Amino acid sequence: MENELYQNYEYMGAHVKDYLIDNKLFSLFEMDEIEKIFDYVTFTADDYISFLEQSQNETPTEQLAIIALKVNVSMNNNQEAISILKSLRNILNLKFIDSLITFLSSNSTITYLKTRNTSNIGQSFKLNKSSGAIPTFNSIQPHVSLTPIYDLTKIKIFRSTKNNNKIYKFLEELLEQGKQDMIKEACEEGLAEIPDLSNTGKNVLHQACEKGNLKLVKSLIECGCNKEFNNSITLTPLMTASIKGQLEIVKYLCSIGANIDARNKSNYTPLIFAAGEGHLEVVKYLISVGANVEAKTYFDNTPLIEAIQKNHIEIVKYLITNGAKIGSSSLIVASKKGYLEIVRYLISVGADKEAIYSNNFTPLMVASMNNRPEVVRYLISVGANVEAKDKSQGTPLIYALIQGHLEVVKCLITAGANKETRDRRDQKTLLILASEHGHFEIVKYLISIGSDIGCPKVRLAQRSI
Repeated sequence: MENELYQNYEYMGAHVKDYLIDNKLFSLFEMDEIEKIFDYVTFTADDYISFLEQSQNETPTEQLAIIALKVNVSMNNNQEAISILKSLRNILNLKFIDSLITFLSSNSTITYLKTRNTSNIGQSFKLNKSSGAIPTFNSIQPHVSLTPIYDLTKIKIFRSTKNNNKIYKFLEELLEQGKQDMIKEACEEGLAEIPDLSNTGKNVLHQACEKGNLKLVKSLIECGCNKEFNNSITLTPLMTASIKGQLEIVKYLCSIGANIDARNKSNYTPLIFAAGEGHLEVVKYLISVGANVEAKTYFDNTPLIEAIQKNHIEIVKYLITNGAKIGSSSLIVASKKGYLEIVRYLISVGADKEAIYSNNFTPLMVASMNNRPEVVRYLISVGANVEAKDKSQGTPLIYALIQGHLEVVKCLITAGANKETRDRRDQKTLLILASEHGHFEIVKYLISIGSDIGCPKVRLAQRSI
C-alpha cells in the first residue's frame, strides 16, 4: 500500500503541468499532498516562474511559500537563476533577495563561478523551506555543479540575518564538504565576526573553541579570523578554549602565537580561567609555554586562589610545585571554604597557620565564623592560636558564637579558648552575646560549663539550675 501511494505521487508529479494548466492543483490536493507530489517534480525555469505567477492568485502567500520553497527547478544558465530569484522576490515579498540578485548579477560572482569551471548546462536547485528561504543548488548532471551559487547566496543571507547559530552550522557543513574557499568567502563577508544573540557576544570562532572543533578553528583562522578576537565580555578564543578545557585547541592557538597572558575586563587570563574551572592538563600546558603563574585578577585572585576557591586540589599542588607563591590569603581562602584537604596540604608546604588577611583575620577566625568545624579542629591540632584577635579585638570564639555555630564554640572552648572573654565595644560576656543573638543552644551550653554573665541575678539563677 505504501509503495502504491508513492507511485501515485510520482505519477502526479509527472503530470503536474496538466494540473497547473487547468488551475486544478490547489483544488484537487491538500497542501501536504502537494509537497509530496513536488518531490517528484523538476520544473524548467520558465515553468517554475509560471507556477509562481499562477499560484499567487490561488493561494495565500504563506501557503505558496511553503510549496514554492520545496520545488526542484532546472536551469540552463546563471541568468535563469536570477530570473527565478526576482520572481520569488516579487511574488513572495522576500525583500532580502534584493541584495542576492545584485550580488549574483555582479561581474565578481560570474568571475568567481568561471574560475571554478562552472558550466551553464542542465542544472537544478531546490528551494528548501526548512533552511529559511535559502536556495539549494543540486546538479542534475553529475559532471556539472552550481553549488557555489547556493553557498554564496547563503553567505549573503546570513550576513543580513546575523543568526550566529545557523552561521556556525553552515560553516560546519562547508568544512565537512571540504569547501575551504567558501569558508574564506564567509570570513571575508564578516560572518565569522557576527556575535550570538546572548550578552556574551560569542562569534563562531568562540563557539568552535567551546565545542572543541579543532578543524573548524584551524579553518577559520587560516581564512583570516582574528585569533585574538574579543567578544563583548572580552574573552579571546584562547580564554574560551581554556574555560572549556579544550586542550588540543589551546595547544593550537598557542602554537600560532595567541597571547597566553591576554586579559579580559576583570583581568582574568587563560591560566586563571583554566585553574578555576579545574582543567589540570590545560593548566600544565599553559605553564609549560610560559603563562604567568602569578597573574592577578582585579580581585587579586591568582591562578592558585582560583583553584583553591573551587577546591581543585591537584591544580593547587601543581601550581605550588611550579612556583606559585602561597602568600597570606591561600590558607585564609581554603579555611573559609572548609576545604580540609587543601588546608592540610598548604600547611604541609609551609603556609603560615597564623597568616593574617583583611582586618587581621586569621585562618582559624574565618573557619570559625563560617562554621567549618573540621578545619577548626585541624588548625587547633597544628597549634593555631585560639585567642588570636583581629583589629576589632574579635576572637575565633566570639565570631563562632555570634554566628551561632555551637559545634565550633565547643571545639574552641575545649581547646582552651577563654569562655569569660568579652567583646571590646560593650564588654558583654559570651552569654549575653549569645542571648542577644537568639542562640539558645549556645546559651544552654555556656551555662552548663559555668560561663559567668557578670550579673548577680543570673548567678543565682545559675546556682538554682
